[in-house]
Amino acid sequence: MYFVDNLRTVKFISAHDDSDRELLVSLPLDFQSDRTYPLIISPHPFGWSHLENFSSGAADLLQPFKGWTGLSDKYKLIIALPLGHGRVHEKISLGWIGQIEDVVFIPEVLEEMDIHTDRVYLCGLSMGGMETLTALGMYPDFFRGGFIFNAIADLANWYEDIIQNRCDKKLIDSAIDTLIVEEVGGTPSDCPEEYQRRSAINFIDNFAKTNLMIYWSRKDSIVVNQESRQSKYFYDLIKSRFPHAKVYEHDHSKDHEFHAFDAEECIRCHEFSDFEVAVKWLLSV
Repeated sequence: MYFVDNLRTVKFISAHDDSDRELLVSLPLDFQSDRTYPLIISPHPFGWSHLENFSSGAADLLQPFKGWTGLSDKYKLIIALPLGHGRVHEKISLGWIGQIEDVVFIPEVLEEMDIHTDRVYLCGLSMGGMETLTALGMYPDFFRGGFIFNAIADLANWYEDIIQNRCDKKLIDSAIDTLIVEEVGGTPSDCPEEYQRRSAINFIDNFAKTNLMIYWSRKDSIVVNQESRQSKYFYDLIKSRFPHAKVYEHDHSKDHEFHAFDAEECIRCHEFSDFEVAVKWLLSV
């Protein structure tokens, strides 16, 4: 596949456990090593690779996905996409501490390559949004801001919604509950502390001064109950504690030309993202 983007695949050693990791970096076409640039780090969705997150998404997507192509050069910024670092599953990291520490380590990795950044943002879709929130919650002073699409804010609640058959049949039939248990180390009853460590909702007090935009959908059938158990609920909790917090939300369900909100359209609500909208917002804060 041909890209006009200035892409580099970077190998680095994890700051968490010294394992070999991989990072996809997108630079402006006229990149100069003596300049500094804004940096956006984008963890990928569940089961994707960093290249899929950058380009056209996973093969079975129903919703068109534009990815990050062309945005580094258009907005003169650096985009860094980690491959993922799970406890068990590389592409199903689900906010594991190794992944979060790698995300925070990325500016140092880039610095060693003479890629200099002056401010750091986070942005992600679905699991990538979850890891964006978790990293912001654990390191609130490290990032200038974040932008999420259809994120998991509470992993235990998502697991419960899956095993209670509240999500789309496509997700349930994929045995995703087994993958979650393998990656996390058990069910929420088995290891509640690990589910808490991976969920931004347990770092709520650290969002008092965080610049954050939350795109969510009441029609999402993959991360369901966003209004009562996930990202919109997370937003409401922040604002109830910190009314002046620079946290904003938008229900994007009404932005689509969907009418029936049948099974396919509800999956498409979950798969929706617009990273260019995110870039414009992030660079304004």
